[in-house]
Amino acid sequence: MNRRHMAVTATAALLCASAALAQAAMRMTESFPAANAIMDGRNTRFSVMFDGPVDHQSSRLFIEQNGVVQQVLTPRLNSQPNTLYSDGRPLRPGEYTLRWDARGTRGGAMGSGAIAFKVGPAR
Repeated sequence: MNRRHMAVTATAALLCASAALAQAAMRMTESFPAANAIMDGRNTRFSVMFDGPVDHQSSRLFIEQNGVVQQVLTPRLNSQPNTLYSDGRPLRPGEYTLRWDARGTRGGAMGSGAIAFKVGPAR
């Protein structure tokens, strides 16, 4: 194998590795509410933080109860680069799931997930 062929092969391998890393799924690092938290129904703040910057406009947040979407939340476009943040309507006592579909700004990496939480009775 000559040097030119080796250089082309090495460059192709680097490009493939870079593309694979760019397409790697985004990971959630923190959320509000936290998993299995019990919230006050008057709290309407929801956020999900990721390990990289997100495309706020292409990402979505949902509140579900028993598999049925109760609220579609619109992420604020001016929140932190790695955070989806939105306000929702007050929730009645019960069990809920915060779901997200996030698209990263680096190579279009995607991530999705869910966090179970409860809303307790009003105090």
